[in-house]
Formats: sequence, C-alpha cells, structure tokens
Amino acid sequence: MPESAIKVEVDGTNSFEELSASAVIVRNAGLSPDVFIVTDPYHALRVADIAEEVGLTSHVSPTDTASSWRSLARETAGVSVGRIIGFRRLSNIA
Repeated sequence: MPESAIKVEVDGTNSFEELSASAVIVRNAGLSPDVFIVTDPYHALRVADIAEEVGLTSHVSPTDTASSWRSLARETAGVSVGRIIGFRRLSNIA
C-alpha cells in the first residue's frame, strides 16, 4: 500500500473520537468508507461497532497480544452498554 494512501488521525482521546474523526477525514477526502483497523484482540468488536456507528465499513485485524480477563470483562461491558445507549453517548460518560 503506498504511503500516500494512508490517512492518520492523531487528535482523538478515545476510540469513538478517533473513529469519528477518521470518518470525517475519509468523507472529506472523497474516499471509500472501507477502513482497516489494527487493534488489541479484546478491543476488536467494540471498534468495529463504533466504526459502523460513524459510517465506516471496518476490516479489523487484531494484534498478537494476549488479553487479560479484566480487559475482556471491561470490553464486554463497554460493547453491551454502547449497543444500548450508543457509543457516542458512552464516550461522553466513560
């Protein structure tokens, strides 16, 4: 993939802000909403859901890192609450 095809978002402070800003970058550049996201395995489901909420079609590639039970429990709760109240609202209270 040529470096010119890579767009980087650096201002977000959480996953929702980062993906929301990335969606704006993609739209403003007139690009396809298909994005590749590399993240920790325990975080993959939540970022895929957030990407969908902000209008991106994600292809998630988890890293090879191990996930702790604590991380898995936190993400399970985050995905559950985000699906109920929306990830935008969740990012404002978390």
